[in-house]
Amino acid sequence: MKSNKMMDIGFIILEVAVFLMLSLFVYVAYASVSVSIEKYGTSPIMYFPIILVVIIFPILLYKYKKMFSSGKFLNAFVWLMGTSSFIAMALYLYIPSLV
Repeated sequence: MKSNKMMDIGFIILEVAVFLMLSLFVYVAYASVSVSIEKYGTSPIMYFPIILVVIIFPILLYKYKKMFSSGKFLNAFVWLMGTSSFIAMALYLYIPSLV
């Protein structure tokens, strides 16, 4: 079953909302790394997980949009929510390791 335009728009709105929420985690992690570098003199390589998320997550969003458009609605939704919660939790656990 192919998706119709309203379902596509709804999924895009969901993706944008998830992207914005995950962007908050990325920003907090970025600010924490900046403070850690300034205050404790840690290495700038600590930005690597954040850069990885910034590069990979939009690619995953595109993949999930294609999956949704091909008719795999539940798979796309579950993968979107699963990977975004995993990334958010990983960043949330990464922040305390900076001190």
